[in-house]
Amino acid sequence: MRSFIRRTAPCNRGRFVRRLAKVAAAEGVAFREHERIASLDELEAEQIVIATDGSGRGLLPELDDAVWPARGQVVTTEPVGERLFDCPHYARHGFDYWQQLADGRVVLGGFRDFSILTEMTDEEITTEPVQEALDAFLFELLGYLPQVTHRWAGIFGLTQDLLPLVGRVPSRDGTWIAAGYSGHGNVLGFMCGELVASALQGREDPLLELFAPARLLVSGVIHGEPAAPLSGADVSWGLTPDSGRSVRLWKRGLPHMCVPLGGQLLGV
Repeated sequence: MRSFIRRTAPCNRGRFVRRLAKVAAAEGVAFREHERIASLDELEAEQIVIATDGSGRGLLPELDDAVWPARGQVVTTEPVGERLFDCPHYARHGFDYWQQLADGRVVLGGFRDFSILTEMTDEEITTEPVQEALDAFLFELLGYLPQVTHRWAGIFGLTQDLLPLVGRVPSRDGTWIAAGYSGHGNVLGFMCGELVASALQGREDPLLELFAPARLLVSGVIHGEPAAPLSGADVSWGLTPDSGRSVRLWKRGLPHMCVPLGGQLLGV
């Protein structure tokens, strides 16, 4: 099934973030780029906010089990001669998404479920199974395969209940988190950032109870008898059928996570 929402507004997030950074810098915020933090012990700040979403593994071991990295892949074509899509489109319950830019280029992303175990990673590279699926869908959309000028990948964070982790990190005085947006960070990120900023100033919102990190920082027990775990990236994953439209993705020592299927599973 394909759908579109005419009131949906596309946003160039790269430009948007750079503009936000410029405004923040004008207010006195200092940025230190290209300096990787290996441990929170390196920092001397009284209050630390971890806002790395699906990245930042290893900063706090307990967070590694609460926020799982996932990779999304995207392609951009050369300009096509005809105006085909005048607003953002979606397919397979949002697994796939595309839009046509003002200059005629088509931007298409998705199909991570075609190799779902390999896509549970924080490695920002493109892969052949997903890129081939994107190319095939481009052909289906346009009737031919245009030249693809850009291919890239990005990382986002998933949680077991698909709600973000926002608030104080238990047993870590002065440490906060706002992450795990499960693919909706462009909307939830602003709200969660405001929640943490307000709490740091002593104004705690009732929503913080819903998003409290403590709910996911205790490892659960795997129910049932899943198949033998499969090796994916730097963690051990397993996969068991749940129904005709989903699978249960699990990690050793943690509860199952139900993942909807939009298409064929490959690489399992």
